[in-house]
Amino acid sequence: MISDKFISIINSDYPLDKIEILIGSDNSTDNTNAILSEWSEKYSFIKPYFFTQRQGKIAILNQLIPKANNEILILTDANIIFSPKTITELVIYFSNRQVGFVDGRIININDNTDGITLPEQKYISFKKFRRLFYYKVTPSFV
Repeated sequence: MISDKFISIINSDYPLDKIEILIGSDNSTDNTNAILSEWSEKYSFIKPYFFTQRQGKIAILNQLIPKANNEILILTDANIIFSPKTITELVIYFSNRQVGFVDGRIININDNTDGITLPEQKYISFKKFRRLFYYKVTPSFV
């Protein structure tokens, strides 16, 4: 799955020389570390960090974000596969200096209803609804 993510980034229309991938392996016990090592040997912009103690997603992000060398960060899970235009479509909004945050839309294209797929589809739908609810609320100080 992580290889599919890297392929989707490499096949994007965004210039690879402007991309830096920081990826944290949260004490992975499967073959993730070997896969990350292989990819980082092929592509210098893929920088894996191997953590020896499980810490959770937020703790890993808190350690990786300060290591980033670029101005725009795209935070994403390994199972989110980008279309060729995803990075460009996210980054383009930052040409307006008043924009500080851009959010994407996740579309589950897996028709499978076995295993985790159906609950994941429901979670994505809920997450999308919750996001729409929060972002359509006008703050009282405006």
